[in-house]
Amino acid sequence: MDEEKSPKTDLSTQNSIEKTLISIWERVLNIKDLEPNTDFFDSGGDSLTALTMVSMVEQETGKRLPISSLFENPTIEQFARLLKDIKSTPNWSCLVNIKKSGTKPAMYIVHGSGLNILVFNPLAKYINAQQPLYGIQALGLNGEKNPHNTIEGIAKHYKDEILRNDPVGPYLLAGYSSGGILAYEMAKGFLEIGKDVKMLAILDTYVGDRYSYTTIVKEFSKKVFRQFKKLLFFSKLFIKNPKELYQYQIKIIKLKLNKNAIKAHPEEFPYQKEVSKKYDQAFSNYIMKPLDIEIDLFKVKKRIYFLDDPFYLGWSKYAKKGLKVHEVTGDHKTFLFPPNDQKFAEVFQSVIDEKIKN
Repeated sequence: MDEEKSPKTDLSTQNSIEKTLISIWERVLNIKDLEPNTDFFDSGGDSLTALTMVSMVEQETGKRLPISSLFENPTIEQFARLLKDIKSTPNWSCLVNIKKSGTKPAMYIVHGSGLNILVFNPLAKYINAQQPLYGIQALGLNGEKNPHNTIEGIAKHYKDEILRNDPVGPYLLAGYSSGGILAYEMAKGFLEIGKDVKMLAILDTYVGDRYSYTTIVKEFSKKVFRQFKKLLFFSKLFIKNPKELYQYQIKIIKLKLNKNAIKAHPEEFPYQKEVSKKYDQAFSNYIMKPLDIEIDLFKVKKRIYFLDDPFYLGWSKYAKKGLKVHEVTGDHKTFLFPPNDQKFAEVFQSVIDEKIKN
């Protein structure tokens, strides 16, 4: 008798969790009448809405899951099953297998300032069928204390996780936005232990001046001169496309308001703020030195904010073996998303294939 009742009990639990998830997803995605087979990403979900969704699931069920679990469980039915079957602490490894299949050397791509790796989901749809893809998410997203407070320490942690997954190599590394700096330090660590780094891809990361400390006088002079260049840049942009400049400024204001909203509701984001703060401190204290490597820089064609070095984004002095620049469509926030994602994937894959041949 008990054996006959168990499946019914499990089904009842599954249906109950699905109902809870449907309610949450409808609120987060602002869509009505969702079905159990609804896919989060196909319904407009992104990294920001995923963070909100996972936080609401934790509040209503008491269960905290990695945002990365959406990669393998993108539908309501699959995510509900994951919640129902969870019996212990879920795997919060930094290394997440985004695309498992393929015979080519795996590409490891590091998170940006958003800390999670859902921004790489569109990329996984369009890269070569034989190209495995791993994402590296930030430490501390599960609420546990990040044991590292330096870029060197964080990069070593990421490197060691890759080595446990593949101790032989060769290694293909990429970093998006601020993750480009982490990927750079990881490449340095691999080279120091004699590993073959076939590719170091920097995805629109502005590195700035991290070469050395400078004097107060030089720093002040640079800032004053920078304001003149910045004024000239925005003047040209305003004349060329005032509407686009206006829309960008509105977007920046909205982002700041959104950050303030997150700070005003710390119960919904109990760990994100602290993790971001620790990473920001690590980035601000990091000093770079030139590396004996070739760098592939993927930079966006559309730039609607000022950079001191719009051509090389500051990377030319750090790549002793040369810097190859690849322009991609979109701006910093859109080149990984539709309608630019497929084109970027094609360019990205072509460079990967070229590196693998050499």
